[in-house]
Amino acid sequence: MRSLVFYIVVALLYYIVGTISRAVGDENLEIVYQQAVRDSPEKIRRLIELTIKLACFRDFPLGELQKLSNDLQSDSLGITALRLFVIERLDMRPPTDGRELQRICDAAGLKLIPRLLERSREGRGGV
Repeated sequence: MRSLVFYIVVALLYYIVGTISRAVGDENLEIVYQQAVRDSPEKIRRLIELTIKLACFRDFPLGELQKLSNDLQSDSLGITALRLFVIERLDMRPPTDGRELQRICDAAGLKLIPRLLERSREGRGGV
């Protein structure tokens, strides 16, 4: 039962923060952002800000990911949500450099499975 509640809360957090980060083009973003972070703890605010950067910025915010990932190590809910956002970003816009992919995964605490990585490269024409 505890694990079910955990996954429901992770899904809710993922949905809410994801919705906020995808609302960047909305003319009311500043109002939505201010309402969402006004009374939020610092770690939640940083998670929202990083998620916006993951969704909208071309360059990957690796330094911020490392810092937030370190700060969330004792927070199972936060680190799980952070990893889901990183996975989504990697799925939508994977880095072309394998070393960069490894650095991102290391920073987020994600494990690369070489067999799947090779299959992915083969499917993309060797990229």
